[in-house]
Amino acid sequence: MRRAPLEMDVAIHEAGHAVAHLLTANLMGYAPNEAVLKIDVNSFGSQRSHDGRAFLMCQAICFAPSVSKALSQACRDYIAAAQVTSMPQAIEIYSRFGDADEFALSMSKRMLCAVMGAAAEANYRSTDALAVFRDYACEDDRRGFYEGCAGLEIEPSQIEHFETAYIDAASSLVSHTAVWNAIASIARRLKGPMSGRQIARLAWPKLQSDPAAIAAAEAVVKSMVAIDETA
Repeated sequence: MRRAPLEMDVAIHEAGHAVAHLLTANLMGYAPNEAVLKIDVNSFGSQRSHDGRAFLMCQAICFAPSVSKALSQACRDYIAAAQVTSMPQAIEIYSRFGDADEFALSMSKRMLCAVMGAAAEANYRSTDALAVFRDYACEDDRRGFYEGCAGLEIEPSQIEHFETAYIDAASSLVSHTAVWNAIASIARRLKGPMSGRQIARLAWPKLQSDPAAIAAAEAVVKSMVAIDETA
């Protein structure tokens, strides 16, 4: 059976997620070729949205480590013993048994990566990133973002504020020439499944050319959870 051609805005969207993981790789303790596991393409069916008003078709998904390497290693045995089957279960274990700062950074990074796809897609389409993020097509991204909010115990009344803050930060990152070039380099070649090593080989050299963009992404993750490096 032939694959349906991947739409460019979808490719840009998933590439945006991947580049966010690359930008925060060092902060999370990963080498660039470990930061993304893969982007899978056209291997998913439809699903009904949570409110039941729409069927959602998934053309591609970016897979990456959910938390920092240190947190993952520290909680590996607890995760295995609990036979975790959902991300909320895993987050509860990470929060109970992991280092508090590593956990906070991991949740903040999760939230930035969740919105980066919408920011990239909005830049490509010349439209509003927050509107893209709140569209049905970003339901899985919003789920990831809200899981991060829950992990950080953000009050429901504050979620909209954090949504806007992370979207603004992601849009600023996308505006860096090196970041946009990295996103485009992945998207142009995303015709089928792509491994994390392939993604890093395409995008990392471009990101390395702009250390300020990497520093900016790391600063966003830290500042949103007020991590004090001098403590």
